[in-house]
Amino acid sequence: MNAKISKAMTYIDTHYTEPVRLAGLAAHLGVHPDYLSRRFKAEVGMRLHDYLLWRRLEQAKYLLLSSPLRVKHIGHQVGFSNPEVFSRAFKRAAGCSPRAYRNRKGFTLLTPRITPGNSPAHHHH
Repeated sequence: MNAKISKAMTYIDTHYTEPVRLAGLAAHLGVHPDYLSRRFKAEVGMRLHDYLLWRRLEQAKYLLLSSPLRVKHIGHQVGFSNPEVFSRAFKRAAGCSPRAYRNRKGFTLLTPRITPGNSPAHHHH
């Protein structure tokens, strides 16, 4: 994987609770935003913004099942500016509201169609 792209992923993995913008991340990496956008999509299989969203929602899923935090606090903690935006994004990705997800304990629809990482785990015979 392109070093800049792997750096971009690492940056998102560690800063997803903050606002992450394509232009700011490109400047941080010393590349053009269009280049970053194109390469990221080509190598990760999803747009940079979608990867950021996926990261946030994965953490939200974890918190919904493992913490007593209220839904609106969880949304805020994983980087959503307001509860409605969080709820809408979660519903679109998971097919149910954060509250319903918590009540169903471990409902697993919420995964990107293309999982980050280039290849599936290798199976040894």
